[in-house]
This record gives sequence, structure tokens and C-alpha cells, in this order.
Amino acid sequence: MKSYLPIFLLILGVLVVAIAGFSIFNLRSKDTTPSTDEVVVPTIPLPYVALTPDGVGQELTLSVTGIDSAVATLDYELVYNTAAGVLQGVPGSVSVSGKSSLERKLTLGTCSSGVCRYDKGVKDITLTLRLRNSSGKVLAKVATGVSLLSKTKKLASTDDKFSLTLDKTPTGFYVVMQTSGLPSESSGTVVAGPYGVFTSGSSSQRGKITTVGIWQVWDGNKWQVLSDGATKTLGVFVATQ
Repeated sequence: MKSYLPIFLLILGVLVVAIAGFSIFNLRSKDTTPSTDEVVVPTIPLPYVALTPDGVGQELTLSVTGIDSAVATLDYELVYNTAAGVLQGVPGSVSVSGKSSLERKLTLGTCSSGVCRYDKGVKDITLTLRLRNSSGKVLAKVATGVSLLSKTKKLASTDDKFSLTLDKTPTGFYVVMQTSGLPSESSGTVVAGPYGVFTSGSSSQRGKITTVGIWQVWDGNKWQVLSDGATKTLGVFVATQ
């Protein structure tokens, strides 16, 4: 019996390793399986999304236009960090059946009984939208990083692929974000962007895009091709070819 003991222990060890390996593989397979609540490829055209800050950096106005008729509900979530390192979220869900647009005020803080406490040093902002049909299925998902800036000439996106330097240091607050759609079809093929630069103040501000490319800006009425990246207005920017 003793002569078979090493063989028995060897076989038992191989079985243990095999079972452990199968369990880890199975667990990893489950972890990497996409959630049925998410979509990889949108099944509808993406809407145009914009976030406009107020003059003191306490609220953002979410504007969504061009919502497809198949969308019944729009879920939104704004997540950010405060100067104290506290993670905060502003979630919401809106019925949009029969509507092509919506607008919501998102407070960067907490309100109770009409009294609001606003967060300081808001940073690391992410906006996520989920567009669902009447059965609750996600038809499209939009997720984008958002820069909330003030007292700086350099207005850059969170992915560092777009940067606009203003001629003068601005007052108030500015949002720089990659938008999910276009306010209007642009001429040429879009190769970068669209990036939106939004403020509650005047949009008539001069600056220069320091990111390489042939850029156009939507000024609210039409697309303008920028010579050497120089612009006289803020708005939505795309690089085209």
C-alpha cells in the first residue's frame, strides 16, 4: 500500500490543480462577459449632447437633442470627485416618449428643504447616458469625460486630444467635452471630435486650436472652416478631411 501512496498523492495534486484552474477560467469568463444591459454598437443614431455650466460652477445644464423616436426612456448619471476626494453622483431617469429633446439642471452638490450645499473643486467628471426602448432594452450608450474649467486660457478635453487656447484669460466657468453627435451635418469626413466648448457667458471669444488638424466650428448657425485653427467663437469643433 505504501508503494502506491506517492502515485496517489501525485494524482490527487493534479486533480486539485485542474479543478482550481477550471474554476479561475470560469470566473474570468463570467467577468469578461458583457452585461445584457449594455450595448457595444448603438442600434439607433446617437443624439447631440451638451453640458453648459452656470457662471459660478454650481450647476450644469444637460441638453440632449435629436433623440430617436424608438427611445422611450433616457437614463443619465453624472459622476465626479470633489476637492476633498469624495465621489459624488447625480443620477436621473426621464421619459422621452414622443420627444426629440430634453433639458435638465444637474446640481453639483446636495439640496434639502430648499437649501443647497455645493461641492468645491469638482473634477474627474464623467457623463453617462443610456437610451432605452419601451421594454427597457438599452439601444445606445453614451459615456464621455468632462472638463470643468475656470480662470485658464487653455481649454483641453480629458482625453488630451483637443486643446483650445484663448487670447485672454476668461471669467466664469467652461465645459470641454467630447459630444456624442453633431448639431448639424458638417462638410467633409470627420476624423476627430466632435468636441464642445460651452459656457454660460459670451461665445464670441478668440482663440486657437493647438491640436493638429483641419478644424471647423459650429457657431450656432453654420460650420466655419478655421484658418490655422484660429477661431472667433466657441461652440462645437470637428477635424475633417
